[in-house]
Amino acid sequence: MAKKPSVLFYVTFAMTSIYILMGLFLIVAPMAADLFPGWKRNVFGGLLIGYGGFRMFRLQKIRKTMEEESNG
Repeated sequence: MAKKPSVLFYVTFAMTSIYILMGLFLIVAPMAADLFPGWKRNVFGGLLIGYGGFRMFRLQKIRKTMEEESNG
């Protein structure tokens, strides 16, 4: 029987999603231009999306490892 992911897995997934959504918000929302004028909002938004992508990749590796440990 496969082990269910812990609450920490779901919290990490939620936070990762928030990083990506915040990055998208910074890039496309007009009101974000007041906080980060010019190119700064695109760079910071891109960094947030990149960090969220990295965290999502790591989360997938952790999930795969958890599945392998529970099956093997």
